[in-house]
Amino acid sequence: MKYGIFIHGLAIGTPTPADERWLSYYDPTKHGYRGEIRTTPDAKDALAFDTFEDAAECWRQSHGTRPDGRPNRPLTAYTIEIKPLPNE
Repeated sequence: MKYGIFIHGLAIGTPTPADERWLSYYDPTKHGYRGEIRTTPDAKDALAFDTFEDAAECWRQSHGTRPDGRPNRPLTAYTIEIKPLPNE
């Protein structure tokens, strides 16, 4: 079984194009401290992880530190759910 990251939306509630979609690409090193994500409405095209823990680690992945000295973890700005992906 593979797992994917389903993005519900920003934790602060501001709507984004990523809302209610699957994560298909993530690079925390892009765009300064914000990172780059791409999403898809189709679970078949989601970024697949071998374990639940691997998906959770991706969500927490950091790149450097923010101006306030905390770890920079762009994807944690989103409320997510780690779900099993459909079998191919």
